[in-house]
Amino acid sequence: MTSTLLVEEMVSQCSSQVPWRPLSKY
Repeated sequence: MTSTLLVEEMVSQCSSQVPWRPLSKY
């Protein structure tokens, strides 16, 4: 359960820095 939150946070930070959305990758 906690891992999901961690992943979401990482994706959020990544998307903030990278122009392309990593969400599609994951």
